[in-house]
Amino acid sequence: MKSNLLQQRLGLLFLKGVGPIKARKLLNTLPDISLLYSGQFASLSRLTGISPKVLREMNRSEALACAESHLSNIHQYHDFDLFIQDAAYPRRLKQCEDAPLFLFQKGQFDLNAGHFVSIVGTRTPTSYGLEVTEEIIRSFQGRNITVISGLAYGIDIHVHRLCLKYGVPTVAVLGHGLDIIYPYAHKGVVHQMLDSAGAVLSEFLPKTEPDRENFPKRNRIVAGMSDAVIVIESKKKGGSMITANLGLDYNKEVFAVPGAISWPFSEGCNVLISTCRAQPFLSVEAFLETMNWKQVTGDQEVTYTIEVKDEYRDLYQLLKDGPKHLDELIEKLTFTRSELSVALFEMEMEGNIRQLPGMYYGLTA
Repeated sequence: MKSNLLQQRLGLLFLKGVGPIKARKLLNTLPDISLLYSGQFASLSRLTGISPKVLREMNRSEALACAESHLSNIHQYHDFDLFIQDAAYPRRLKQCEDAPLFLFQKGQFDLNAGHFVSIVGTRTPTSYGLEVTEEIIRSFQGRNITVISGLAYGIDIHVHRLCLKYGVPTVAVLGHGLDIIYPYAHKGVVHQMLDSAGAVLSEFLPKTEPDRENFPKRNRIVAGMSDAVIVIESKKKGGSMITANLGLDYNKEVFAVPGAISWPFSEGCNVLISTCRAQPFLSVEAFLETMNWKQVTGDQEVTYTIEVKDEYRDLYQLLKDGPKHLDELIEKLTFTRSELSVALFEMEMEGNIRQLPGMYYGLTA
């Protein structure tokens, strides 16, 4: 069966017994994805370390046929399909072991530009939660921050509406295909987001319904794409708590807005704080300081000049764009891991950078 690259990539979604983690291992062991579908079982087994029996059970021809059946719809309902090996794929999400192989995107938006914050919360927020959310979003104006949420009732849709109100870039992650909007009542907000250079994302193919089991999967993308997760209000159990715990698993900074001990929708936030799984969100200023993000006024950045060795200039320039994970620094620089460790240590001793939680590094000024 002849197939193109997109079909071969889509075929990974239909291989029996293969999820995102195993698929990435396959991609890392094969010099060309086409070999997965055309190679002999014995040679594939030598390359991948997977037994011929397991390879045979993947039903490669059937997977390609399923992929072909989706090709006609694949560009009808979205603007971009982002494969995990593509440069445009969100780099923060790529660092998560269980990141989806594909993201389908509506809207012209760079998913690797600036800082990303996920804001989530209950579907039935209090006036306190709504007011806190508005204060946060208003304070994000002009700070090169994109806000991610899930388009659900309550805090999620409030977040997207406030971003539109205050001109803060926003991205919605859906738990179904991009051919529908759920809840339908939020369709107008989606159109406004797309008109305002925002984006809507999903890992699900067109025609995928908003089934209950899809939303925890959606939450891992909300957490994985972010630098930080902020929980506004939540009960002890629910989607927001799932997102917060996923953020912790992914080494993200997690914040929770504290509330009165008698409020059921502050119980989850208070538990996250009291068990040291989240930092209390007390002010935007404290949040920005913790994240080591530059302060800006309007469109003007406050700039700083520091003395940096010539051999560390590329490292410094990367960190000027904001904190970076150690793995990203290794990927983008010519340093070996040991050379990078020396450079980071020296710059830290000189007071130019500091190590942040989760193996991130940022400038001190």
